[in-house]
Amino acid sequence: ALGGTYPAASLYMQEAWVKDHKEETQKLANAFVKTLHFINTHSAAEIADKMPKDFYVGDKEGYVKALENGKAMFTPDGVMPEDGPKTVLAVLSEFSKNVQGKPIDLARTYTTEFVKNAK
Repeated sequence: ALGGTYPAASLYMQEAWVKDHKEETQKLANAFVKTLHFINTHSAAEIADKMPKDFYVGDKEGYVKALENGKAMFTPDGVMPEDGPKTVLAVLSEFSKNVQGKPIDLARTYTTEFVKNAK
């Protein structure tokens, strides 16, 4: 629907903060990658069993089904899909004056440094 892979589950941080807080950024990336690994290696029912009961909103079966249907949208390793930034730029260019007609070096808009170093 969006013309390609559209990465949405991400850690968004200002570059200056990341530079000044590398240890904290790495810890956040570690947790993110660990969570993605858990999602990829467990069933929707197992994931649901770890969640607070109020997430079910009285319908655990529906919650499990929604989890099962949504699991494929997450990468197993957290690495940015190669075509993801291009798709995001194309979508944003349709309505955001912040990017419309502006030269944007997509390689400067994200890093995989912390994901690749995740423990």
